[in-house]
Amino acid sequence: MAGSKDKNKKKEPSQLEKIRSWWEVPAIAHFCSLFRAAFNLSDFEIEELEEALLADEGSCDGDTTHVFLADLIARLLRGCYGRRDIG
Repeated sequence: MAGSKDKNKKKEPSQLEKIRSWWEVPAIAHFCSLFRAAFNLSDFEIEELEEALLADEGSCDGDTTHVFLADLIARLLRGCYGRRDIG
């Protein structure tokens, strides 16, 4: 009977599957593609954003912040505030 219990257990989604279920990720990628020129953003694939979020997930110390995310955030802030000293 132990085998039937294993079949009834739901498999836990991987961290990547969880990130891919977030509606915000494609929304962020779409925003960045629309306003790439205005914010001086590099062209990237949504998979790069997902991988960066996965690599950064759970880090609290700042030392492991993914370079891609840090650069993206800095460029968005520079564009919003019109400042060049952010980054």
